[in-house]
Amino acid sequence: MARVAKPAGSNKAVRKPGALIQLFGLVILPITLLLLLIAFGSVYVHQSAMRQLVGERDQRAAQTSASAISEDLNHQITIAMEVALSLEDGAEPASAIRAHELALTDFDARLAIFSLDGTLLASNASLPFWQQLAALQESLTSDVRPFAPLGLRLTDEGERFLLGSGHPAGGNLVVLGAFSIDQVLERQLANLLTLDGLSIYLLSADGEPLYATAPVPTEVEQHLAENPEAGSFGYDRDDQQFVAAYSQVAPFGWTLVIEEPWEAVLSPLLTYTDLGPLVLAPLVLLALGVAWFALRQLIAPLRSLEAHSAAMTRGDYAAIKEDVGGIAEISRLQQSLVYLAEKVDSAQQNLRSYVGAITKGQEEERLRLAHELHDDTIQSLIALNQRIQITQAEGADEHSLAELGRMAKQTIEDLRRLTGDLRPLYLEDLGLAATLEMLAQESAKASGLPVEFKQQGRQQRLDPDVELALYRITQEALNNSLQHAGASQVEVSLSFANHQVEIHVADDGQGFQMPESPAEFAPRGHFGLLGMHERADLIGARLTVESQPGQGTQVQLSISSPQKDSP
Repeated sequence: MARVAKPAGSNKAVRKPGALIQLFGLVILPITLLLLLIAFGSVYVHQSAMRQLVGERDQRAAQTSASAISEDLNHQITIAMEVALSLEDGAEPASAIRAHELALTDFDARLAIFSLDGTLLASNASLPFWQQLAALQESLTSDVRPFAPLGLRLTDEGERFLLGSGHPAGGNLVVLGAFSIDQVLERQLANLLTLDGLSIYLLSADGEPLYATAPVPTEVEQHLAENPEAGSFGYDRDDQQFVAAYSQVAPFGWTLVIEEPWEAVLSPLLTYTDLGPLVLAPLVLLALGVAWFALRQLIAPLRSLEAHSAAMTRGDYAAIKEDVGGIAEISRLQQSLVYLAEKVDSAQQNLRSYVGAITKGQEEERLRLAHELHDDTIQSLIALNQRIQITQAEGADEHSLAELGRMAKQTIEDLRRLTGDLRPLYLEDLGLAATLEMLAQESAKASGLPVEFKQQGRQQRLDPDVELALYRITQEALNNSLQHAGASQVEVSLSFANHQVEIHVADDGQGFQMPESPAEFAPRGHFGLLGMHERADLIGARLTVESQPGQGTQVQLSISSPQKDSP
């Protein structure tokens, strides 16, 4: 089969960007952009809210002023209507005007009573005033009653008047009234006219300017044509922003507009706050520079620590102890790595000692078995063979046969003991309970110390490897109690309950001081206890050893048993 060539560099690991670049790109830069967005966005929202507030304020001012103008004009019209009504009641023209002259002094209304042929009968103004209004013929021919506005008229001096007329019921008289629009506006808009930068426009129903402090902007005319109802709006003109509010003057159909530039609304402080984001930008750049410098001071020790850690993974545990500097957190991290390196180095030394002890124990066990087979079993077989030859030569008798049987039985027991040390033959056939009970009996017989065995619950069979590991752990715990603890009695208990198998080995011996970690058993020479822990970890069992000097030792071993109970 042909081999496919790999592209150049395919074995090389992809180099990821450094922590400094990642931190800048994933944290600092997004936060900076977010801050700038919030800053400029807040300015925009603030200005929008300010425009809305200014528009609402100007709209209330426009509504108030429009209502005042309407009320002023309506009041003067009401006086003219009362004059017309008094004529209906039979009053003389001159006396009708004099009766309301006191009320007229508070306003600028001018009243006259004409006959239908144009003769001036009574007036609080001269005839030339009425003649220059150029509306007498229209007024005298009007049949509106009792009084109605006729429109605007302009005098020779340029003063504008609202002209109205009325015919008393059942008479041949005409009441003519003229109301100065300019004086009404100056009287009602006096407060607004004192404000700097404010423009006021009063537009007729046709859009013609009745009063204007400046030329009416095209933007205002277009907006009013599309939105005749009262309101406010903003627009730009000549690179300048304006806010305009307007309201209707009832019942004449006029529109009062108040306009002011946006710069006149803002105080100098608000103007400076608009420049806040621009001030923020260099500050953010300065902060980024400081952060970059600080991160370099932070990243350099981390990179050095990374190199030392890599050397530690290659077995150079002394490299991690070299100081890398940096902030206190990095120093504490290095100290933790130094502690970890010492623990790993110690664990490796303990492992080498443990492996050496296991190897030595295997060789010693082989040597012991060789000696026992040579000095005991083989010698017994040689003696048995010689005895058989002697018996054959002399003739078999009852005593000789009994001696041969005794020797053969002893040899069988020795071989069973040796094979039992190598592998418990009854474990697979009889189960863990019977095998541990036999172990307790044989250990008591060999040591001469009482070993009590107890069993609770119905036996549950486990995996053969698990049962063997439990047997070896119990055997090691029992040997420690009998050979090293100096105990006077030992108890072995086996419990089966709720698919849980527990083994407990307790003695009343001299005890010992327990280390904090099982890894510390090796330096103290307790390789048996370390082996017990290793076996328990391999099968997933929980091993607990409790001991105190002078208080004996207790070994607790437990493991889950998902298998069904044995019959």
